[in-house]
Amino acid sequence: WNRMPKFAVGRRAYDNWLVDNMFHKDEADMIDATHTVLALHLTASDGNLAGHKKGVDNDWNKQVINPVTRKQVGGHEWDHGRTDHAQFFTRWDIHDRVAFHLRSGRKEGRSMPELATTLTPETVKMTPSVILPTAIRAPAPSPDASKPKDPVPLSPRPVTIEDIQAQDNKDNGPHFELEPCKVVLNLFTTFIENSHDNRKQTAQENVLRSYQRLREFGIQPWLFSRSEDWTVKAMQHDVKVVSQFETNPAGTPYLGSMYRHIANITTGRCGDPEPFVFDAYVNGDIVFTRSLADTLIKVRSKWEMAVRSGRRKGVMIVGKRTNVECPKGLKLHSDKAVEKFSQLGRVFQNNAQDFFIYSRGAVNWDQIPAFVVGRRAYDNWLVHNAHHDPLLDLIDASNTILAVHLTASDGNSVGHKKGVDNNWNVQVMNPVTKRPVNGGEWSAGTTDHAHFFTRLHAGEILFHPRSHQAKNRTVPENR
Repeated sequence: WNRMPKFAVGRRAYDNWLVDNMFHKDEADMIDATHTVLALHLTASDGNLAGHKKGVDNDWNKQVINPVTRKQVGGHEWDHGRTDHAQFFTRWDIHDRVAFHLRSGRKEGRSMPELATTLTPETVKMTPSVILPTAIRAPAPSPDASKPKDPVPLSPRPVTIEDIQAQDNKDNGPHFELEPCKVVLNLFTTFIENSHDNRKQTAQENVLRSYQRLREFGIQPWLFSRSEDWTVKAMQHDVKVVSQFETNPAGTPYLGSMYRHIANITTGRCGDPEPFVFDAYVNGDIVFTRSLADTLIKVRSKWEMAVRSGRRKGVMIVGKRTNVECPKGLKLHSDKAVEKFSQLGRVFQNNAQDFFIYSRGAVNWDQIPAFVVGRRAYDNWLVHNAHHDPLLDLIDASNTILAVHLTASDGNSVGHKKGVDNNWNVQVMNPVTKRPVNGGEWSAGTTDHAHFFTRLHAGEILFHPRSHQAKNRTVPENR
């Protein structure tokens, strides 16, 4: 502090100078903890820019002498004075613990230091894990944090404590921790993270809203993402985030790796026997309703005993989607709104699958080609593979699962329009045949090739064998 200017508190500019000073230090690290430290400013009558409105010494901090340069501080000494200039930032990991990440464009050769202390029972007591409830989370930072603004009124009248309590009690997005043993489905996805398409961003925000609603019915949502922005948005909707995952050289995530990861981190949390649970990857522009949970609970009631007894290896559930043009700014706050909105669209073709629901253990992902998501052909390969597996039952749930595709500016055939790795999934090696996949491996890859299909009758979900596909298969009795 002897090398710091003699700044006075409560006056402008010193905050930015201090941050700029740390930004340029090679031997010290700066951390932006906005996402994990909630700092609430209780605004009084002097507003949000009190430091700019003081009295006779208002300019003290902009005229003080820098003891290192022996000159007055200058404007260039706070050019890098925002939280965005920190080399690291914090976020909540999937276990609700504080995690640290390098900020792209700021790391400059830095890396996360390793814990040098040997962990013993004594040191563990001194270094507790940081775990806070889901509800205690810092809000997302302002888009333009460098220019503080007066708060935008939240309503035409002053907000009261009663308003805040009423907002906490609303049913449109309850915050609660889903018990691991009550999870019916682990539903995971990926997002287009740097899209300049406002309609795509709108679609993905509505996906998060639908995921938050689905938690009430035993569906645990996950987002595989390295985006700081989407991580914050996901966690605000109680969606767990996985930031470390495998990709191909083009940066596209591997499908099988995600299934394995979800199984690894969720297995063994409920004792023996493990609950009958589903895992599913879904494209990041698909919105579901409660019909997803209702269908899976019914599937479980029919197939669980057959799988546990070994009469069946498992079940795969697919379905057709309904395409609806997504306007910028659309907000679907309820299942009823999704159902009404879907009436504006049309059911898409049977060879374009967007969700892949498996009972856990139904497939060995080490024997599945290293497909990447968001590229063509892998959906048909997976369905074809299930169609030909004598112990795996394939169900077309198009009639009972409403899957709404929020079509953005990139249209309805996005997987056919990608960049450098567009053909990855049609050239990848099949680990069983030791040869590249070929057209014959997805010829039975439509929803119409499912062994069974669902239908809704008098409010009841029913299962029927599909003629010419089921052959000798029958719907199992749960006994």
